Amino acid sequence: MAIYNIIAHILTLTRILLTPFFAACIYYVKDYPHLNEWMKIILIIVAATDWLDGFIAKNFGKKSALGTLLDPIADKIFLDTSIIMVSISYNLPLPITMILVGRDIIVLIVWSFYIFVSEKKYQAVAHPFGKIMIAFQIATIASVALYPKILFVKALCFGAAFFSICSAIIYIIKIDKYRQAIE
Repeated sequence: MAIYNIIAHILTLTRILLTPFFAACIYYVKDYPHLNEWMKIILIIVAATDWLDGFIAKNFGKKSALGTLLDPIADKIFLDTSIIMVSISYNLPLPITMILVGRDIIVLIVWSFYIFVSEKKYQAVAHPFGKIMIAFQIATIASVALYPKILFVKALCFGAAFFSICSAIIYIIKIDKYRQAIE
């Protein structure tokens, strides 16, 4: 394995390891306002490591099977944990949290089947609504650190839930279009 892949994997693992610290910051920031600065620092590190591990893997090393599996899992661990903590801290309706986290669990199970169990090898193809949903999730999490107004945070979370439902329906109806066999 190339040294570049090892560096990319370490960057990915860094995101996973920072997740509980970020979650704790979200939960305790109302009691300890200085944690807001730590939230911003962690967000910057998470964003930088996410970008950098992809850049390294694509430009300096071969994409590894571990990296292909670990990167989206690291993203989902960070996003879903953060969404759960935002939901608790901002008293978001439980169905919204269940939609966002449940969709990710279902997608993970379905794609695990296609990637690891099926005789053919597949890769996921993202629908624009799925990308918009992730953008809303990231904006929700970032807003907690940058602009923690309850109505703004809730509006972003509702937007994420809306696009989550839309993308899930599209993926289910047109699953063959959003999975590609790897030759």
